[in-house]
Formats: sequence, C-alpha cells, structure tokens
Amino acid sequence: MERLLGCSPTFPDDGTRVIRGTGVAADLSRQAPATVSVTHYFDVEKVCRDCGRRFIFFADEQKYWYEDLRFPLEADAVRCPPCRKRLQNLAQMRQRYEQLIHAPERTLDETFEMAECCMGLIEQDIFHRRQTERVRMLLLPRALCS
Repeated sequence: MERLLGCSPTFPDDGTRVIRGTGVAADLSRQAPATVSVTHYFDVEKVCRDCGRRFIFFADEQKYWYEDLRFPLEADAVRCPPCRKRLQNLAQMRQRYEQLIHAPERTLDETFEMAECCMGLIEQDIFHRRQTERVRMLLLPRALCS
C-alpha cells in the first residue's frame, strides 16, 4: 500500500477487524438506496463504544439490519448486544414514564409503576436526582388517601 500511495496511510484504530471466510451474499434490491452498494456482509469484530468489550457484528445480523430493517448502509453497530439491549430497555422505560406522567388519571398501580420507571431512570443517570422530589410529590397524596 505504501508503495502505491508514496506514503503510509493512517486509518483510525477503533479495534474493528473483519473475520475472513464469513461472507454472506447481499441482496442489492433489498438494501436502502446508497451511493455504493454492499455485495457481501462479513462478520466484523468490534469494540463496544460504551463498555469497551469486544463483540462480533455478524454477517447475518448485518443482512437483517440492511435488508429487512432497511437501515442505511452507513449505519454501523457501535455497541455490543447487551449495551444495545440496555439502551432499548431505558428508552422503553422512559416512554412508559412519559405515558404515565401525562395520563389524565392514573390508578395507584400506574402511579407506582411511574415512580419505579422514574427511579430506574435516575439510577441510570437519565434523569437528574432532583426528580426524586417529583416522585415523592406524586406518591405522597396517594399514600395519604390509602
């Protein structure tokens, strides 16, 4: 490569490594429109952005992402499956909290569920610790009425 370019090219060393012999043919008609299509997917060893663990972004998983879900080919897995799952769970918890906080009327069980969601989001540093006061205000009137 150095002889061809006359210099030594530098590429970011993010820990990504293609695993040879793992190619899966792509179906170009099922990919989202792109400047350059991908003809094959390969297992790729990567490093998780959040936890730093190594994981494999499998060729079959890429085929599912790009052909079934129709993610753009520029999309890439930057988190390991457990970290991705954790983020999905946090997003679902936040969505449920938002549904409950804006509900015109909540049952006692829904109020406790909302408080549980809020506390989980505080523990994961999604919400600020001051939110605990809001939870107390929501639960206090309910506790007094019970």
